[in-house]
Amino acid sequence: MRKLHVMRNFNCSTLFASTLLTAVLAAPNLGQAQQSNVDSDNDGIVDSMDVEPCNSSVSARVFVPADRVYGMLLFEDQWPNQGDFDFNDAVLAYNQTLRYDSTGQLTGFRMDISVLAVGARFQNGLALRLPGVPASDVAQMSSTVTGGNASVLLDPTKTEATFVFTDDMHSLYGADTTREWINTDPSLPRSSYAQITLDVDLSQGAALAASKAPFDIYIFNNVAGTEVHRPEYTGTANLDSSLFGTADDGSTATRAFVTKAGIPFVLNLPELANYPAEGESIDSIFPEVVPFGASSGTQNTQFYRNLVSGKEFGLTAPAALVAAAAADQSCFTPNPGICGAASGVGSVATPTNNLCGFGTASAASSSGGLWRWTCSGDYSAPTNCTAADYVCQPNLSSSCAISGGTGNQTCNGSGTGYGTCTLASCNSGFYASGNACIAQACSPGSSAACGIANGTGTQTCDNIGSAYGACTVASCNSGYHQSGNSCVLSASCSDGIQNQSETGVDCGGPCSACQSVVGGFGGGQLGPSYSGWTQCAGYYDRQNIDDIPKVGWADACTGQGFTRVRVACGSNTAPRYIDVSRNVFETGLNSYPEVGLIYNGNFAYDPQNYIYSQGNHPNRDRSWWANGRGCSESSPSLTINNVCSWDASNCFGQNLTGPRYLFVYGQ
Repeated sequence: MRKLHVMRNFNCSTLFASTLLTAVLAAPNLGQAQQSNVDSDNDGIVDSMDVEPCNSSVSARVFVPADRVYGMLLFEDQWPNQGDFDFNDAVLAYNQTLRYDSTGQLTGFRMDISVLAVGARFQNGLALRLPGVPASDVAQMSSTVTGGNASVLLDPTKTEATFVFTDDMHSLYGADTTREWINTDPSLPRSSYAQITLDVDLSQGAALAASKAPFDIYIFNNVAGTEVHRPEYTGTANLDSSLFGTADDGSTATRAFVTKAGIPFVLNLPELANYPAEGESIDSIFPEVVPFGASSGTQNTQFYRNLVSGKEFGLTAPAALVAAAAADQSCFTPNPGICGAASGVGSVATPTNNLCGFGTASAASSSGGLWRWTCSGDYSAPTNCTAADYVCQPNLSSSCAISGGTGNQTCNGSGTGYGTCTLASCNSGFYASGNACIAQACSPGSSAACGIANGTGTQTCDNIGSAYGACTVASCNSGYHQSGNSCVLSASCSDGIQNQSETGVDCGGPCSACQSVVGGFGGGQLGPSYSGWTQCAGYYDRQNIDDIPKVGWADACTGQGFTRVRVACGSNTAPRYIDVSRNVFETGLNSYPEVGLIYNGNFAYDPQNYIYSQGNHPNRDRSWWANGRGCSESSPSLTINNVCSWDASNCFGQNLTGPRYLFVYGQ
């Protein structure tokens, strides 16, 4: 067979140096053909090596970055300025299926894009340019946009084929179009990804190598006159080219849209990865991007796999890609296989002769009491053939395996299988149950200790050894007594129940005195007792429910003669707390913030020692204690009645995920 210039289904990982490959490939998903040199579409590529044997304009496919695998593009939109340099102004997952003819010319492609994030304040558009391909060569195009208000257009103002996906990427998110940051701030709700599909046929083949894919995908800002491209492209006629070399731009004659340190303003990744959260610079989360840029992208090419944890936005996978459509076989003349004389004739041994009257036979195998094989003809689905599989001598009895014993089975009259294996006897240590032998769980009639909560018990094995009987109380542990078949807690000053003449739960009466609280203290939730401190407020805080009043939540802590206060947050038994040297619920704060009021705590609070309050009065407006860091459960601070999902947010950095308590004490 002559060598043929052909590309079949290739991944971008097998990038070729020229636009052609020399290869001999297996048949592309076709029924087996008897004539191996048939070329149904007359494109010079035999059908067995042609991915579209009925389409002369398509002989090979190339997948970028790989078959049903997403690559990623991360854009920084403030070129020529670095700005926040967080590369989440536009984050795309993409896959491109390229269609080539027998001469290695691009004749069409399919583009699948998931818009993962838009972290930009600017109104950025998104487009794809085919370098050197006239717009007039676009024979037909189809597209779908799911998730927002946009449609893909062929730009009539460009001479090169340029497809505009949208003038404003925010519009791809429908109801979320008013948000500046979409899927970049971990504290905000996630939005569903916008999905874009574009399929294009070209009337003239284009000399676009797969090594250049995904070609020139770029973002643009019509108001500012800016565009951001990958380094191998220098922009369109709409770009204000005078911006090259200004501000932070370090473009050279061979690499455009890079910083002075060589880092591209667009990063192209061959796989999915986490990306920087809002405001986190690319070099702080991926330190290896610095040598990547300095080497013009030749070193540290997997910089995105080594990240500084805690600065990333966690990626969730976009919709799975679908496999390429099966090849069109409408031009073929089918000639199906025909079963041979062995079909329908029962056999104990595997049939090997006379399997097919026409076509190529597969090996016969046994399944479901039948020998099964196929006969493959020309360009048609294989023909299924069967014969009875005699697995035993008709009516012959033999022993059979019963787990833990022995059994008997009889072959049926047609020899196609044995009847049910019936139990004959069980081995020692097993007992019969229906048609099975079950391992004894215990020795018949024996007794053994068993677990009784807060005590000990005994149990007796039944007469066949199948199981122990009920566990009955033998004795109860200290502090417990028997009640029926249970050991129950005896009354004490630590049982969590108000009993034995106690005036409170485990306090008063025969127990130690109950905790000191002021009358009618705010919230009514009792916290842990601290020697020398009197509780004046206690609240149980649930997410997104106003459990703590906006005003006067610490009123009960005023007018009591308290000169110092303790503020605690967390569990109702061991919360974290800080001690404040002045009763700020009476006096308010002297400044915003006031520094140095915190003199003690049971955790490592922020040494800046700040207390903030809107209006400088913590009992009248929202307040921040030990720090001023918003809504972050890892921050060693406390935020009360801020715009967070918890009224008592952060809770001094305990990373709580559920309800918490807020307590106040005076001294």
